[in-house]
Amino acid sequence: FKISIAAVEEIFVRLAVAHHIALAPGSHLIWMAHPFSALPTNFIAVVEGKKYTGNWVWDVFGISVILQKDAKGYAPCGCGECNEKLYLEIHQNQPANSDWLVHFLVPASQFWKNIGYTWATILAFSSKDHLDAWLLRRNLAEGFTMPIQTCWELAQKWYAGRLEHGWQRPDQNKTQQFFHSLGLKGDFWNLA
Repeated sequence: FKISIAAVEEIFVRLAVAHHIALAPGSHLIWMAHPFSALPTNFIAVVEGKKYTGNWVWDVFGISVILQKDAKGYAPCGCGECNEKLYLEIHQNQPANSDWLVHFLVPASQFWKNIGYTWATILAFSSKDHLDAWLLRRNLAEGFTMPIQTCWELAQKWYAGRLEHGWQRPDQNKTQQFFHSLGLKGDFWNLA
């Protein structure tokens, strides 16, 4: 290809502004191309023996959805409170049962104001007691907590079709409808 570095950087900036990718702070390097992370993280999906990193637990599910393959996922740091390891298995398009919870600290309308902070605070917890202890130690109010099964449904619908020719990111109204279709309503999920 005959394209200048400046032209590539301009394309990367346009993709980042449209939220298709996230650039590493202060650079033109790709940090996130959802659900994949270009940097090592604690959220790993293993598909057909190959390791992929995601930015958080939703992305481990998203990697399975995008690649349309069974996956084994794990988060070595696991529970946000006690570090119990989180293991996920997606087989025949279904995750194994789990009692784990996923907590979102940042409201949906604020996700992209600081995407790194948003992803760093979307954590899995082995129990509600562990989530409560984590919030108390940090003097934080609870954001939104969902069962890990709901997180799978979110990833399954959000990432479906992303590799298909002509896929387009849904606009704000369609994204809001998408959240509502999963029962994600109220101020926390309001994008306006």
